[in-house]
Amino acid sequence: MKAVAIDQPGGPEALTLRTLPVPKVDANEILIACSSLASQCGTYKSASRWLHQQAKFPYVLGSDGSGVVAAVR
Repeated sequence: MKAVAIDQPGGPEALTLRTLPVPKVDANEILIACSSLASQCGTYKSASRWLHQQAKFPYVLGSDGSGVVAAVR
């Protein structure tokens, strides 16, 4: 999947377009194949403070999306 991800804490220069593996679906989860996503400026600012403490990289930003259910478990 294509995603804009942060590989390390930092400013906008830390954002990169990446090809990442499609996440696996665990019990009681669904996977949504998104056709469009949005990430607000506030999302990035909040995440950048949080990232310094506990993020697993690459960290994919995004809070709003639209798509279809691709898998259910």
